[in-house]
Amino acid sequence: MTSPLFESKAVLTDGIAYAGIKNLTGEVGREFTWYDLTDTPEGGYPADACSISIAELSHTVRIEVLTTDGEVYETVCIKGVGEDGADVLDCDGVWEPQSVPDPGDPDLVSSSEPLNGPVLPDVVTEQETER
Repeated sequence: MTSPLFESKAVLTDGIAYAGIKNLTGEVGREFTWYDLTDTPEGGYPADACSISIAELSHTVRIEVLTTDGEVYETVCIKGVGEDGADVLDCDGVWEPQSVPDPGDPDLVSSSEPLNGPVLPDVVTEQETER
């Protein structure tokens, strides 16, 4: 049996980070339930958060915020099912600092450089084939 589908989103407004979840199937939980992530029991939420992202894999939802100083922090929520059958998030995690790339780092790969992939042949134009 497959699990019901769900959707998660993250919103940052006035420095407050929210994660939301809703069911995409079934009769309950079809509206977003929002969770305030700024006041977790473990603490660590950065006061100067200015941007937010969210990613989900299986039943793990990861939320990251970027600060005005360029630091990145992440917390993890686990997707569960409430008593009424609606999807819920357990977001009691701590905000952990994450590593970020340093601009100008010579070890960074440019987005225009291949990552050890196959080298594609040059495209031959119609004019070249007529020569």
